[in-house]
Amino acid sequence: MPEIGDPEYEHKEVEAKNLIRAAVLDTTQFSGGTWKDEIAGERFKQWEWFYSEVNKPKPVNLSESTLHHIYKEYLKERGYSASKLPANKGKKAPDFLVEGGPIQFLNEFKAPELIFNKELNVYKFQTTHSKILTFISKAVKQLQAEDSGHEMPWIVTFASTHSQLNWKSFVDTMQGGVAYDSRLSPDFTDTDVFKRVITKAKEIDLYIWLQVSPTNESFYQVSFIVKENSRFLDPVKQFVAAMKAKDISSMDNVISLDWPFA
Repeated sequence: MPEIGDPEYEHKEVEAKNLIRAAVLDTTQFSGGTWKDEIAGERFKQWEWFYSEVNKPKPVNLSESTLHHIYKEYLKERGYSASKLPANKGKKAPDFLVEGGPIQFLNEFKAPELIFNKELNVYKFQTTHSKILTFISKAVKQLQAEDSGHEMPWIVTFASTHSQLNWKSFVDTMQGGVAYDSRLSPDFTDTDVFKRVITKAKEIDLYIWLQVSPTNESFYQVSFIVKENSRFLDPVKQFVAAMKAKDISSMDNVISLDWPFA
């Protein structure tokens, strides 16, 4: 909450109350519709981390090849391998074939970036949602080029080196806006890009969102967004269980989403 006497007190108070409502709703959703203190502690820890002074924006630059290497090591430590796929008849293939025992997945890897404004020392957020949706649309095309009949489970992995671009950004994008008080604000479910992409987005069996530390080139949080009605749900859950057998941090997530049909 803002301090009394702040010239922008009324505006900041409204923002703070909206954030509190959103945080409370987020906790109750993860607690199955009721309040649980232990869940609240973990969820609020993440909210506090997202908005803390420690995580003010700084320009970062990790190559996609470096992120690929970190990701492959992460999978290897949990019993899975990721091998690079060649281009499919001139079309760009998904990045990896992920294997663990008898289980195989097709996996496209994306590394979205925010544009850093040096004058304001902040990142620009205006196109975050459309950028994520565009990445998903491209990923589906690449997966279809390799597996037109969707005979294998599909994974799309996002890796972000920016604390302001995180799993919550992805969830908000998939829902069509920030959800609180049973509403979306802003609500962009009526935009052309959302309507065009959301149906494609539901073809993916599992999304993985990785937060990457650019200073020590390692992951510090992993979120799994599972398609609950996937026909590959059993191998997807087996894969997630293998990943979570060795969590990165207490802030790791497994998330189920009800995505609106456009």
